[in-house]
Amino acid sequence: MKKVGLVVEDKHTEAIKEIGKKLGIKPIIRRQRGRINVRKASAFANELLRSCEKVIILGDADCNEEGERERLQRIYEHLPEGLRERVHICIIVHELESWLLADENAISRVLGKNVKPVQNPESIHDAKEYLEGLFEEGGEKNLTNLLAGEIAKHVNVEKLREKCASFADFERMVRNGNVRRRDA
Repeated sequence: MKKVGLVVEDKHTEAIKEIGKKLGIKPIIRRQRGRINVRKASAFANELLRSCEKVIILGDADCNEEGERERLQRIYEHLPEGLRERVHICIIVHELESWLLADENAISRVLGKNVKPVQNPESIHDAKEYLEGLFEEGGEKNLTNLLAGEIAKHVNVEKLREKCASFADFERMVRNGNVRRRDA
């Protein structure tokens, strides 16, 4: 299992670990609170590249995919030139929770009750709030890191790839570093 470093801004690191396992990697995660800080992310990437073959900066778009991509591109300015080709930036549309919403069967299994499918999880601007609402309806007080990890453990990668273009980008980065260009 190859090691891939991930710099994330989300509290649901267990979900990221489980998704990584499904893709055949052992993710080494550095988490930032709130939005990804360009300088800190650069330092984390530099550190992770000592033991990982590549690093993926995984940011939430929060309704501004192009703006966030543009902002995070500045990470490269803080990296030594020889390391830049091993660092990739992936923007999740809109939040990591949209990936978890891609498979209603995984959510249903964790909640113990049927959940309606979401046809396009990336169209939900506040996926975190939407998913937390499902958990409240199911009698859970909140969506914990462990519950998010449990959903990810059961998520069908095929469904995830079909419903979330940002996940397909992430998967390509994990496998070979190449990402398709998304035109407006």
